[in-house]
Amino acid sequence: MTIPSFLDQLSQLEATLTTYSLQELGIADAARLRKAFSAFKERIEAKLWAKEEREYLEDLSAAVNNAPSTIPLLQHTPNTATNQVHHKSAAAKAQILLAEHDTRVAAFFIKHLHKAGYDVLWASHASMAKTLFRNAEPAIAICSVYAASSFGSEVIKYIRQPEQKHIPVILVAGAEHSDGLREAISLGAEDYLAQHITAAEIVGKIKRALK
Repeated sequence: MTIPSFLDQLSQLEATLTTYSLQELGIADAARLRKAFSAFKERIEAKLWAKEEREYLEDLSAAVNNAPSTIPLLQHTPNTATNQVHHKSAAAKAQILLAEHDTRVAAFFIKHLHKAGYDVLWASHASMAKTLFRNAEPAIAICSVYAASSFGSEVIKYIRQPEQKHIPVILVAGAEHSDGLREAISLGAEDYLAQHITAAEIVGKIKRALK
């Protein structure tokens, strides 16, 4: 079956269901349909996510290999990733939680942190960052706050809850005097990285924060 024919059948099914009144459908039938559609949706999403993840990991691998030695941070960058990737160095010094929405920026950090011997846990959205923080217990967190789609402030608020273990937090900001940076620092970040970040600066700030 081709995708167009499959979508056509779904449209026909939708048209058929709309002809039923609430009385004709009944509570029991509605419950069965809801359960069937829920299971169907999960199976379809699993297939789609598996394909997207394979393509995404291939793109990320290429991005890491081609990452530059310096990178300018833009005020508005696209949300280019939807997954989480664990990059482990052969002789890791410490685990670093990287909360970064942009694949391009994440690739830059992963490449140079890995070279420095750090174990990188990358989360491309807030819920994944929180899960990694709870389960992996990283030694330090790097959170971006430079774009509208950044979620670093949300992650810092979660990390700084009284019941959580205290770890250093370093911010990634587009400008030294941005509102996002000021807000994040007020939440309890120890340090920050601004425009035109270099690998040496990243590693140096991490070493200082972990002392």
